[in-house]
Amino acid sequence: MTVLVIVAFDECRIGGVNEIIHFDLTRFARKMENSKSNIFVPAKGIYRRASGRAVYHLHLVIKYQSDADTIYQHYRIVMTRSGIRRSEEIPVTNEAGGD
Repeated sequence: MTVLVIVAFDECRIGGVNEIIHFDLTRFARKMENSKSNIFVPAKGIYRRASGRAVYHLHLVIKYQSDADTIYQHYRIVMTRSGIRRSEEIPVTNEAGGD
């Protein structure tokens, strides 16, 4: 089972939300290719062979809404078939987006 955990950030503007959401990415991961392949990288006028692996980017957008404000948080989860490699918060540039 793949478990996604997003670490709370010090700058978090959300106070008082006490809900934990679990996403099971097992079925999603099963559909991914488990492929390693050779790629060719240019280096000083020649190409050298390097090993590459397929990675997938899963975007998670969370919307917090109250009577006074709407806040979005955007996360990118980078994963392979064998699991999550990293997660990172993406800055949201347009918080005034419409519904």
